[in-house]
Amino acid sequence: MTPISLSPTNSANSMRERDNTFSTVVEFPQKDSCRVLIVGCGSSRLGEDMMKDGWTGGITNVDYSQVVIDQMDKRCDDAMYRKIQAKLNREKREAEAKNVESSPNEETEDETNRKKKDFPPTVDAGKNPKPNASESSIPRMKFECVDVTDLPYPDSSFDLIVNKGTLDAILCSNGAITNSKRMMKECSRVLKSHGSMVVVSYGKAEDRLAYFENEEKWWNGGVKIYKVPKPNVGALVAATGSEHHRVYIATKDKC
Repeated sequence: MTPISLSPTNSANSMRERDNTFSTVVEFPQKDSCRVLIVGCGSSRLGEDMMKDGWTGGITNVDYSQVVIDQMDKRCDDAMYRKIQAKLNREKREAEAKNVESSPNEETEDETNRKKKDFPPTVDAGKNPKPNASESSIPRMKFECVDVTDLPYPDSSFDLIVNKGTLDAILCSNGAITNSKRMMKECSRVLKSHGSMVVVSYGKAEDRLAYFENEEKWWNGGVKIYKVPKPNVGALVAATGSEHHRVYIATKDKC
């Protein structure tokens, strides 16, 4: 088997470390229809932040700790979803208003009525606006206690998987090599064709690429690597020996 890092089809493009962040160059499905799985979510607000950014196609958060899952499920209450819905509605109205201002055509009565229907008021009048409870129609996130080496989901259940530090955590535990391979295989299985997994790690390419390689070609679409500056915390840099996190984007199948 030719290692991913030496493959002629990947070495020129996929394996080159880049200084720009991955969000500006990698394409994912539309946010409002993308089915997202966050493996090893812990107590992170990543899922919440993704929803605020418009990822409303459905987010499933999984972790091995039932305590963490219960805490996260409790924290993400109705008030949080109402606030997110209000924010998204407000951004839609603002974007629509900009489009109208830049359009030379006058708006028809039908278009006006459609906008009123699509973008209803999201705040109460007054100096202290509050989210309208009737508008919290975005899908709630799911929180499930799951073993990432044995995911309980059918094949092709997700469009995008986010693995933020979970690979690193597994590599620091017993059975590291076996369990990391199992997780990679399971993540590939539950991804749809051409789906991608984003792995955020402190590990350099020479220490991490081996875990993406396999005879079954789980990541036949290649693995791209990007460098993202770490927060300006001296102890963190000293502990890992690097000023960057690596973001590995593994694609299941070739487009």
